[in-house]
Amino acid sequence: CKINAKCVLGPNVVVSDGSIIDDKTSIKDSIILDDSYVGEGLELEDVVINKSLLVNARHNSVMNIPKTASVCVAKKVLPKIKFDEDLV
Repeated sequence: CKINAKCVLGPNVVVSDGSIIDDKTSIKDSIILDDSYVGEGLELEDVVINKSLLVNARHNSVMNIPKTASVCVAKKVLPKIKFDEDLV
C-alpha cells in the first residue's frame, strides 16, 4: 500500500495490499481492501472500501462509486471529485 503525505489514519484502520491513500485524507474505524484508491482531502469514518464499492456502516448504506470519483481501483489514474458529507 502507499500512504501519501499528511494523511491521518486511525484508530482502527486497515489498509490492504496495493491500495493508495492520497494526500490530506483522514480515515477512522475503516477497512480499505486490496487495490483501492482513496482520493485527496477526504474524511472517512466507519466505511469499507473495495475498489469502487463504498459500504458506510454509520449510514447503513452501500454505494457504487463512479469511475470518475475519488474512490476507485488503484491501478488506474482517474480524475477526482469531492464527496458531499452526506455520502461519506
